[in-house]
Amino acid sequence: MADAFSSSSETVIQRVVGVAVKTSTPADDLEKFYQIKKTCDFISEHQFEKVALQFPDELLVDSVAVAEEIERNTNAKSYILGDTSYGSCCVDEVAAEHVGADCIVHYGSACLSPSRRLPLLYIFEQRAVDVEKCASSFRELYPDRHSHIIILYDVNYAHAISKFAVTLKSLCDPSNYYVSTQIFVFRSVPSVHRYLPVYIFIFFPPSDGLLALLSPEYPNLVASEIVVEGEQCYSHGQIKRQDDDARLSDQDDGQVIYQFGRQFTLKSSLSVTDCSMFYVGQEGATLRNFMMTWNRCSFCSFDPVTAKGQVESISISRALMKRYYAIERAKDANVVGILVGTLGVADYLSIIEQLKETIKRAGKKSYMFAMGKLNVPKLANFLEIDIFVLIACPESSLLDSKGFLKPVVTPFEMEVACNRKREWSEEYVTDFRHLLPGGQSHVPLADQQDEEDESDVSLITGALRSHNLLSSEPTEPAYGSSVVLRNQMLTVANTNSAASFLAGRSWIGLEQKLGETPVVKAVEGRRGIAIAYEEEGTSS
Repeated sequence: MADAFSSSSETVIQRVVGVAVKTSTPADDLEKFYQIKKTCDFISEHQFEKVALQFPDELLVDSVAVAEEIERNTNAKSYILGDTSYGSCCVDEVAAEHVGADCIVHYGSACLSPSRRLPLLYIFEQRAVDVEKCASSFRELYPDRHSHIIILYDVNYAHAISKFAVTLKSLCDPSNYYVSTQIFVFRSVPSVHRYLPVYIFIFFPPSDGLLALLSPEYPNLVASEIVVEGEQCYSHGQIKRQDDDARLSDQDDGQVIYQFGRQFTLKSSLSVTDCSMFYVGQEGATLRNFMMTWNRCSFCSFDPVTAKGQVESISISRALMKRYYAIERAKDANVVGILVGTLGVADYLSIIEQLKETIKRAGKKSYMFAMGKLNVPKLANFLEIDIFVLIACPESSLLDSKGFLKPVVTPFEMEVACNRKREWSEEYVTDFRHLLPGGQSHVPLADQQDEEDESDVSLITGALRSHNLLSSEPTEPAYGSSVVLRNQMLTVANTNSAASFLAGRSWIGLEQKLGETPVVKAVEGRRGIAIAYEEEGTSS
């Protein structure tokens, strides 16, 4: 009788549920769109047995069909990673390790942040782009044919740009020539009269690429290429970056610049600020990341969806001023919350330790939080935190905290607020790896014995604040009340810990209030339901 009302837990676990394969991509285009054959070759070549397939939300509808095709053509077992722990642009290595995967295949848009735990293969979406309209918009936006222009693009449009690049190197590469025929020509040789074979090589430049259309008209045009960093990453037709730093390096007579998974070469006499940027892709985190990093460059963009180009009119100065306001809030903060927004980007543990030391040197308290994807209700649970600093990939770190109760800043902004050696300038860093020792934007902390207590005025509250007021870490009273601390300038402050904040909070709930509430005689209440009481509407 018990089985009629309940079922065994083992039955629920062992139950097999049939899933109908539904795809939004036509079956004929499935192999081309997801590059299934190349993925299967990658799996078979390295003899992987468990493969984790990471899809963004918009591509999950095709995930089952892709997984079935991979299992049909290989001996590997595939696992679909749907709901990622953090942003879908980052590789979710933690979820892949939960199933014991040997490698990860990442589909869709990617921030190209380095990952070093598992072998990784990127499969970008080959989204359609009208190259003719893109070239036409480019000519309208840049009438000066001798302008120095750098082409940037979203990874999903790399197939229409980078692989069609026509450079002097490719013109001299014999692999770009086709042997059309063998023609026997009679040549007069002393003492010998015979036919000698002559091979005719015909060069076929690609005619459907953006650079093929623009390179003859714009001699100073430079296109970036997708560069995948790290030995653990494999990408079809892409270059693996061997060195770990992102500093400029000399190559021949030019300088190689690497940023956010893109690499391009400029002449030694030029700098990035001397060039204009042309971005192919839709507006989003990628474009905003480029514009904040190279904020001295002019940007134009072409949206392949609307097939329209435009000059990016966003005020970078205004955006930087908003970020500077967040830095001032960070200077005023006493309690800092470090939000772990990634577990897959390389060196995230190193930047956490560096931030802890920087915050401690500034006389502030820090607490670390790991809560997955961020939202307003999650952060609203911690009212004792004055400001949050987010550790995430470059595209996710620029979080718009307008709707949050407390500001959310980047590691670079927190360092500007706490490290007196780092000054606010035109440089803006979104990749936290550049802040680490050996990075191109690393600024070491001052020695503790050389630090002097300096006071300044807050631009927000107008109050006097001291940089090293609590760096000595005084012992807090057991009861957690406020204490008065005085330095040489007789500056007064309170203990800056979450415990002192909680000690000062007042809680209002169900209180008895004995002797305060008057005693009244009990009376008969209403009858019926709340929507229509029996006596409702009558005079009584």
